[in-house]
Amino acid sequence: MRTQIIVFAVALVLMFVSFSIAVLPESWWFMGSLGLLAVLLGLQAIISGITGGGAGAGADEEGKFWLQRADSSTISIKDETCEGVMEAFLNFDWAAELENLKNLKKSQSVPPGLGLGSYGDEIFVHITMAKPDKVDILFVRRVKPGRKKDAFEEIYKEDFPVKKVDGVVRAYLDNDADKLVQMLG
Repeated sequence: MRTQIIVFAVALVLMFVSFSIAVLPESWWFMGSLGLLAVLLGLQAIISGITGGGAGAGADEEGKFWLQRADSSTISIKDETCEGVMEAFLNFDWAAELENLKNLKKSQSVPPGLGLGSYGDEIFVHITMAKPDKVDILFVRRVKPGRKKDAFEEIYKEDFPVKKVDGVVRAYLDNDADKLVQMLG
């Protein structure tokens, strides 16, 4: 968020300077271009701030692992080791969150889960609690990076055993997309 504020402030200063100087006839094209750049930077900063800067599902910018509550709020997992992520996952009060999910309006709720990364990363995994011993997993990976529009492959696996979630976390930490495909496919 700090980066978005700095970019926005720089954009505002550039806009002020460019529009102040643009009254001189010989520099209008240069200053107009500078002003347009400032406007675009400002819009990028505003949009990035609104969407969370690509942090995925409302995760704060502190870490790439997060627990998502039924009301869409998130809790960042500070210990980014497999053991730390699994401890947070296993100790989270899933029963309470699933109960909250029932009590919230559908438009104001999401299935509670564990997020690994952000949507748009090379690999993103979202694990939602389906039953006390089963989870549903959304796996997304970028398959054609570097093009104007990246292409993504998505796999959705239902009723995955909770006792195997640590293997998913380990494969994610190893950046092993092929192993994730094999586990979920």
